[in-house]
Amino acid sequence: METQTKAIEASALYRIGEIYSTPRQHGRLKLCKTTVYDLVKSGALPTVKIGGGRATFVRGADLLKLFEVA
Repeated sequence: METQTKAIEASALYRIGEIYSTPRQHGRLKLCKTTVYDLVKSGALPTVKIGGGRATFVRGADLLKLFEVA
């Protein structure tokens, strides 16, 4: 079984559920759900709400900035 890597585009918006990985789903990053929500809660990963809906999005540029190697 081959694992496919999903690229992160700086100009795109991603739902929170697309970012983390579960045993059934390979997300954009190899992080668990709890880690992603901890990053959001601490403010390290800013989120975007569009039109007052329930979905929470993260900018691709913010994801890339978070994991940038200095």
